[in-house]
Amino acid sequence: DSDEDGDSLAISAASADIGSVSVLGNQIQYTPAANTNGLATVTYTVSDNNGGTNTATVAITITAVNDAPVTNNDTATMAEDAAPILINVLANDSDEDGDSLAISTASADIGSVSVLGNQIQYTPAADDNGLATVTYTVSDSNGGASTATLTITITPVNDEPIANADTATMDEDAAPLLIDVLINDIDADSDNLSITAASADSGSVSVVDNKLQYTPAANTNGIVVVSYTVDDGNNATDTGSLSITIAPINDAPVASNQGFNISENATDGDTIGSVSASDIENQNLSYTILSGAPIFEINNDSGLLTVKGESPFDFETTPQYILSLAITDDGTPNETTTINIIIDITDDTEPLVPVEDETFSRPITGELDLSGVFSSGEFNDSIELNNNLYFVGFSNNSDKDIVIASYTTSGVINTAFNGDGVKVLDLENDEQATAIISDGTSLFVAYTSFDGTNTEACLLKMNTAGVLSNNSGDNNSGIHCTALASTLVINDLEFSDNKIQAVGKSFNGNDNDSLWIKYDISTLAYEAGSPKIVDVSGASRDDEAFAIKNFNSSDLMVVGSVTSATGDKDVLIRYLISDGENNGSFNGSAALSLDLSKNNKDDELFAIGGAKNTDFTAFAGGYITRNSGEKEAVVLAIDKTGTLIASFGDAGTAIYDIDSDSGSGDGGASVTGVKYEPIKNGITLSGTTGVSASEKLFSARILTSDGSLDSTYGASGINIISGINGKQFAKSATIDANDTVWVSGVINDSTTKPFVAAIDEQATLFSNFADVGYLAFDTISAESDDQSMHVLQLSNGPQVGKYILASTAKSNSITKLVLTRFTSTGAIDTSFSESGHKEIAIDLSVPNIALVEHNSGSLFIAGSKSKTDGEEGFIAKVDQNGDLDTSFASDGIYSTSISGAEKLNLTDLALHDGNVVAVGSVVIADTPSSFIMMLDSDGTLDDDFGSNGKIIGTPFEYYENVFISDDSIFIGGKSVSGASSELIALKLDSDGEQTYKYIGETTIDSENKMVKVLVDESNKLYLIANVVDTPNKASITRLLASGVIDDSYPLDQYTLASTGDTEVKSAVFDTNNNIVLVGMGNNKGMLARILTDGTLDNTFGASGAGFYEASQCVSTHVFTSIILQNDTQVVVSSTCNDTNSNNVSISKFNFEADGA
Repeated sequence: DSDEDGDSLAISAASADIGSVSVLGNQIQYTPAANTNGLATVTYTVSDNNGGTNTATVAITITAVNDAPVTNNDTATMAEDAAPILINVLANDSDEDGDSLAISTASADIGSVSVLGNQIQYTPAADDNGLATVTYTVSDSNGGASTATLTITITPVNDEPIANADTATMDEDAAPLLIDVLINDIDADSDNLSITAASADSGSVSVVDNKLQYTPAANTNGIVVVSYTVDDGNNATDTGSLSITIAPINDAPVASNQGFNISENATDGDTIGSVSASDIENQNLSYTILSGAPIFEINNDSGLLTVKGESPFDFETTPQYILSLAITDDGTPNETTTINIIIDITDDTEPLVPVEDETFSRPITGELDLSGVFSSGEFNDSIELNNNLYFVGFSNNSDKDIVIASYTTSGVINTAFNGDGVKVLDLENDEQATAIISDGTSLFVAYTSFDGTNTEACLLKMNTAGVLSNNSGDNNSGIHCTALASTLVINDLEFSDNKIQAVGKSFNGNDNDSLWIKYDISTLAYEAGSPKIVDVSGASRDDEAFAIKNFNSSDLMVVGSVTSATGDKDVLIRYLISDGENNGSFNGSAALSLDLSKNNKDDELFAIGGAKNTDFTAFAGGYITRNSGEKEAVVLAIDKTGTLIASFGDAGTAIYDIDSDSGSGDGGASVTGVKYEPIKNGITLSGTTGVSASEKLFSARILTSDGSLDSTYGASGINIISGINGKQFAKSATIDANDTVWVSGVINDSTTKPFVAAIDEQATLFSNFADVGYLAFDTISAESDDQSMHVLQLSNGPQVGKYILASTAKSNSITKLVLTRFTSTGAIDTSFSESGHKEIAIDLSVPNIALVEHNSGSLFIAGSKSKTDGEEGFIAKVDQNGDLDTSFASDGIYSTSISGAEKLNLTDLALHDGNVVAVGSVVIADTPSSFIMMLDSDGTLDDDFGSNGKIIGTPFEYYENVFISDDSIFIGGKSVSGASSELIALKLDSDGEQTYKYIGETTIDSENKMVKVLVDESNKLYLIANVVDTPNKASITRLLASGVIDDSYPLDQYTLASTGDTEVKSAVFDTNNNIVLVGMGNNKGMLARILTDGTLDNTFGASGAGFYEASQCVSTHVFTSIILQNDTQVVVSSTCNDTNSNNVSISKFNFEADGA
């Protein structure tokens, strides 16, 4: 384009009929319309910037170009494992040019794809689900192509599990086999498979832990098929099979233990029986004896068992045989079964023989030595030295001897002392150790020595090994005794100025005065001015020093008691200088006495303690007596001037209600130990509390500041020791470095014994000591002569079923009555006492007593006891714990009182309607006569019986036994005339009136003795006696109810021993009215049985002898009484001499076939 004027031209406007146009840089920019070809016209205007314009056109020819097809993505859905699907993916594809489209290629990421009829055919992969993507290309036949995707959703479908066949192998009759059949089964979906059912064509099958457990049928072999069902948990199942091959196994023969009986008289070749056995395979069996007596043989083929040897059996020695047999089959391999054959030898007429029950009493406890009842003693003082404790006291055997025992503070025996921790000193007189002290290397022991007239105070010196000094004392004996021909006792010892100070008492024949002695520790010589005896009362009234303590320097505080002008005891406190005189700065140079109770009742101080200090406070302990008479524990706090400490207790006096009865009871407490605790900086008290006959030890801790109880100790500051049998009395106390208090004294559990209890600072028993924290010492005693008398089994009361044995124990000229209690199984009953024995406080004149039980459970005992001018009878009533019933007679014991009687012996007793009947003999004016008495239940004579409750019978008659049936009293005894005697029997009514009297035939011996009277249900009377003869024999006489002799009963005398003498002690009826006798035959314990017709029972005893001789004792042995438990079981009491002394026991015998 041009301009005439040469103006610059510019395009000012432009437009196009097709497409779009724009002016760009004074040029036309044309953009064709999409997919357009052919001729396009652009019209534009040109301006010259001076107002001139012109319009022109541009013709643009657009040549045609082929367009690619337009493809769109497709989707489809099908099920897992479905048949191939055909998808028309071109249905949503197009081509701008209208070209025909075709699928040129196709591929799939999962499964397979093919083009079929210009469509996509998709085949899914097996067991696959989820999304599959198919990519395909579309062409328009003009070179244009486009790619799209087909997304196929494959919905999951559950696949059935596949159960593959299994195999297994096992033996016939093997244990159940567990097979994991699922291990080769599969599930395409990986579902968890489970076995839901199983069955077997033989045997049984069960599912255990998703496995098959197969149990084969007995004796079955071959192939077994087990079918089972597998479930995938999604309702798809499959059935599998398990083939089990069962290998055949040879079975052993079948037989069980068997028994046969054969007569004792069988002999060689006699048939015993055939052994029974079978075999599942029906094989041939062979029989062999493996072990047993060689008096049997067996047929190897048939199993017939026969006797081998001529008359090989002896029932008395071997009543039974056990054979071990092997039974073998002929299979491969062969199998053997072993069984036992029991062969009982029969004896139709073997007699019964008593056999001791090995689980009852004597075999367990042995023979019992009762000598302990003669052994008594106590500990009176103790000290701690170098972690060892020393306790001193005495034991009382034939005389009193010093006892010293030593333990370590850890609770074990101090073997460094005398080798075994105990030393007993018998210095020829009666000696009692009363106090002990040590200078750190030697032990100093104070004791009394009584020579039968005078009691002297002595001091001995020994080393810590228990060896007496050989360079001190009288004649270098290590002992120094007073020689005042008086009664002197040292109660306590202390050191001052390297000297020993002793305090106690001296009795001058009128009153007790305080004793003071000062010793040189090297020589035991007296220091100047000693012994010193002081009448503190100044009026010849009793005073005594019980304890002494050095708190500071050489001065010593002494406590005790003094009798006041009103006759009661007041506490006594003295402060002495080293020469035994009163300290001038204490209480105006005078002894201090205090009436603490202020009611003319007794008060005493027994112990003193506290910390050593220049300005010390002493704590003195003892008791005060309340108006009620009850004693209460008391402690005084006092200084060296004699001033009571006002802040302590009530103005210096603290009273402690140990038994918590506020002083209203009849018991109380007394302090005998006051010890300063180095760890706690407190004061520990110890002593005795409780009512009479039930005394116990106690300990308490008090605060030194005010005397109040330390609530952290025990029960609010007090600890009463419980759970220990018997009564305990505290005598002294020692405290060790661990604040363990060692309380020593005496325990009375039927007899008194030295006793120690260890109480730790927590107020509990120190169990390292003797395992339980306390120990009763059994002191040495010579063996006593013990005799069992009577045993009974308690039928009533709290101890029902237990056994009580009454015995006597004799040592020198003293005979004591002892009860022993056994459990129902025959064991010693330690709940009765620690030893099982209890002494009843009666000194017997003769070793003979009788014992019966009342239906209330109380026990009555009769016998004879010594009195000043002879002997008297007694009847005692005790409870089942062996304690006297003080409501009966006088304190539980009735003593006979017959005018002019020189001697009265009671030999037997029986009970009737609550009354007690006893028989015996009385000697008046040198003439013996029979005697019977009756007491009411309260222990007084029954005035309705005889003459004021008693009957003195015919001279020279002796009543020995009594039996009561209904209202009749049957008595057995004898009448003596010179060297001959006659048995007598009487029947009395309940008032003592005679119904009949029998006098037997005269025998030429006055020593014949009635031992038992029995009455049967028809009121026939059996008189059982011993007859002196060569040898001595037993006899039984039967009287009719009228009192005349029964002629139908033999008057035989019985020899109940293989050789030697017979002596019957007691008898009892069995349920068949046979009489079972006990006693001694040939110096051995004897049991015998007499039939109702009076003949000796030839079915009893070895070889039918009618009697049994015991072999349990090495020397003389006698059964003394009997309890019939049943017709084949008895309990007997016995006395056995072990060649040293007689001891007692009880035994149970079972009557068993001879030789059993």
